[in-house]
Amino acid sequence: MNTPKSNLITSDFPENEAVFVYAQLIHLLVRQKWSIFFGSLLVCLAMFSIGVQQSTLHLWLAWLVLVVFGLFFHIKFRKMPEVGDFFNIQLQLKRNITVLFFRGIIQGSGLLFFFTMSDAEREITTIIIFGVSVGAIATNAGYAKLYWAFIAPQIFLLAMLWIVVPGQTYAYEHGVFVGVLVLIILIPMFRIYAKSSWGLFEESCRLRFRERVLNVQLQEALSLAEQANRAKNRFLAAASHDLRQPLHVIGFIGSALKLRHLDDKSTEMVDLLNKASSSLQSLLNSLLDISKLDSGLLEVQREATSIRLVVE
Repeated sequence: MNTPKSNLITSDFPENEAVFVYAQLIHLLVRQKWSIFFGSLLVCLAMFSIGVQQSTLHLWLAWLVLVVFGLFFHIKFRKMPEVGDFFNIQLQLKRNITVLFFRGIIQGSGLLFFFTMSDAEREITTIIIFGVSVGAIATNAGYAKLYWAFIAPQIFLLAMLWIVVPGQTYAYEHGVFVGVLVLIILIPMFRIYAKSSWGLFEESCRLRFRERVLNVQLQEALSLAEQANRAKNRFLAAASHDLRQPLHVIGFIGSALKLRHLDDKSTEMVDLLNKASSSLQSLLNSLLDISKLDSGLLEVQREATSIRLVVE
């Protein structure tokens, strides 16, 4: 697999599409790290305010401290590799996946307070977890390993708790129904959304990569065209200059013949020769002037011109 030549955040980019896609994924994670930090913190504070009770206050506070520690720990790992090669990109992804998995376990452990929550608190907590599951699709671009590393510990635990923990006002069958609904409908639905989101992200990155490659190729083609144009100008200048000498010789011969006593037919032929030589000399002068203009040796002086005189 080809490796990129420089840092991935700069204007340079890898030579391989797959490397570029994963580099952009890491770049997305890095750009969103603080928004994810504060978003996750607000979610955990919401869960804290919903489920906290006097008897469990110290446990909730311990859980909140662990959550904040996990968030800061994750921020530390969300950075671009110093060298933008495929190995470092994969290593960075593995680190993010591992930290996300432990973050998911820590955040999901707050669901263990499910036992002490009222039915309404359980329902609100469930809605919050669903919102987190949907939001994580966008923050991780739907990349399956990142997404499920964070969501699986929470969503599967939530489904099991609905099935296992009896309700206070609802029948046991109702809790089982909700848990099974999460397992067989919501989790597959999240998987479909995540896969679709990743497909769009990947295709967008690949299109950007190909666009950049085409731009580089276009710049190279323009550079080659400019080099060819400069070579053409040098050739025209050299050719027009070298052709002047034989034309001067032809002109001298024509002038010399003009001075001789010739018959009318020969005089007419000499006149035609001199006219042809003069016309060719004028064309070479124009060609030389054009090559000088193209090469930038002459500065154009713009002035008003009478079109009538030019046409006449």
